[in-house]
Amino acid sequence: MATAVRSLLLTMRRPVPSWPAIAAGVWLVALLVTGWVALSSYVHWTLQALVLGIMAIAATARRASVRQPARYAIPAFLLFLLALLMPVKTFLFFGFAFTVFFGLERSGVTLPFLGWASLVLSSPLFEYGVVAFSFPIRLKLAAWTGRLFAALGSGVTVKDNVIHYQGFEFSVDPACMGLHMLSISLLLGVIFLGLLQRKFGRSLRWSLALAYLIVIVVLNIISNLLRIVLLVQFRILPDTLLHDAVGLICLLVYVCVPAAFLARWLLRRSKATADTILAARRWKPLPWLLLLMMTAAVVRVRTADTYEGFSQASSKSLPGYRSSWFVPGVLKLQGDSSLIYIKFIRGFYDTEHNPSMCWSGSGYELRGVREEKVAGGQVFTARLVRGPESLYTAWWYSDGRTAITDQWTWRWQMLRGAHRYAVVNVSCAGREDLYRQIGGLLHNQTLSPLIHQ
Repeated sequence: MATAVRSLLLTMRRPVPSWPAIAAGVWLVALLVTGWVALSSYVHWTLQALVLGIMAIAATARRASVRQPARYAIPAFLLFLLALLMPVKTFLFFGFAFTVFFGLERSGVTLPFLGWASLVLSSPLFEYGVVAFSFPIRLKLAAWTGRLFAALGSGVTVKDNVIHYQGFEFSVDPACMGLHMLSISLLLGVIFLGLLQRKFGRSLRWSLALAYLIVIVVLNIISNLLRIVLLVQFRILPDTLLHDAVGLICLLVYVCVPAAFLARWLLRRSKATADTILAARRWKPLPWLLLLMMTAAVVRVRTADTYEGFSQASSKSLPGYRSSWFVPGVLKLQGDSSLIYIKFIRGFYDTEHNPSMCWSGSGYELRGVREEKVAGGQVFTARLVRGPESLYTAWWYSDGRTAITDQWTWRWQMLRGAHRYAVVNVSCAGREDLYRQIGGLLHNQTLSPLIHQ
């Protein structure tokens, strides 16, 4: 009896964790806490994509035959070094992600190409790129819609990204559900492909996986085109349940279902998955060195006053305007009939305060976004809508003397050492007031003393 009790107690006794396991746990907790402190304000507006990104990474991860790899340590180290030189949270985000990948592979889990792609697709940088650089795509979608209706003999007219049909106006804006759902559909495609890979015990080559993602992007463009045609043909206006339902149905029928069949077809013709061999020599201080570099980069980003060079802007008064700092780096000019925000850009690498994002964060929806030439400059104009409230707004990139709308131009100029740029955003109650304000600002170079310091 005593022997049986002793055996039972020995069986129930929990093993004491080893020092390496304790050290690994401490390292992981420190990494996650540091990452939360650094990035909680950076990823909140793309949380939905981030959650799907984590699911996609988990779905594509595979067990490796040999542990102790360190191939993600070098890019993580370089990203933290870049964050020390240029205090940008984007470098911190990807450096943190690669450090997590490094920890996963040390534990025997490897990430194929789709895992890296999931990281990019779920990042705030991808969402920013879709909003900031999708204007040419939206112009093409509007133009193609006009051609389709013209071929059918319908009385549709298109100006920029705005479609006019039977007295109704439809605009292909950044808030367009189809374009906004691009990252979501890509991540869903990755999750589905990853689950099928596990089911069939097979995996795609990186070239086929890349082609699969490109096909999903093309399907998104086709889905958007068909969605716009349906909305225009049946005059389904925004802010209605049917408007959103059409977007979801088109996404499901023309993107998700074809992507699922394509994934299954590709995997049935691929080879069985072999265990990945990741042979690398373990250097025990390496995880702690990465954590130290990340901590230094976090301190640098959080304490660096990168807008210090613009601090004198608020002291330069403009007749008819009251100036104040709205937030660091954003100067607010309040006039009798207009509201102006000057959003300073720190460098060519900066994800500037694009009004498409800032106004959306304040509860406004941008409608009828178009590119126009006003007073010799190129500007974006749009209507801001929040419930019954409506404003007219315009924005452009300026070095104090020019007005441009092309992202690549000002980034290239700043990379070559040109003068600093800023985003100028003007809002008025009426459209005519807006054009009058833009004309006065550009013709007289009113804002040049504030920007061209």
